Amino acid sequence: GLPSYFKNFFKSVTFTNGGMHYDLINFRISQTLLLSPLGKFISRITSNSKLTGLMTWLGEKQLSTIWSPTYTDDAERKKDIKHIQDINRYRDGNRLNHLTISYLSDRQRFERRWFRSLKNLHLPVFLLWGDS
Repeated sequence: GLPSYFKNFFKSVTFTNGGMHYDLINFRISQTLLLSPLGKFISRITSNSKLTGLMTWLGEKQLSTIWSPTYTDDAERKKDIKHIQDINRYRDGNRLNHLTISYLSDRQRFERRWFRSLKNLHLPVFLLWGDS
């Protein structure tokens, strides 16, 4: 179970639709490539300082697809994307993308167990559906 300091800590749980069911995930091309045998090579290329401008641009294009087409605050979206990219690059973390992407394989492997646990959760559960 959880450590005692979490007793009565969680009041509810909210999920987004982003991959709630593994089979319905809309994988980005970077996720597909990182999960492939080319993953380590892709991590190496994307962390190459000579390609930073290109990788930033490609990342922006791919990450912008997360936002709804009806989202109109381009400046805020670009700022959020920059923050996401900065977090990924922190202490060269982008060099490990081919390893951290394994969470998707874990999601697939443990999906049934995940849903059983979710079914037995004794908290209000909400689903925030962000479809455009």
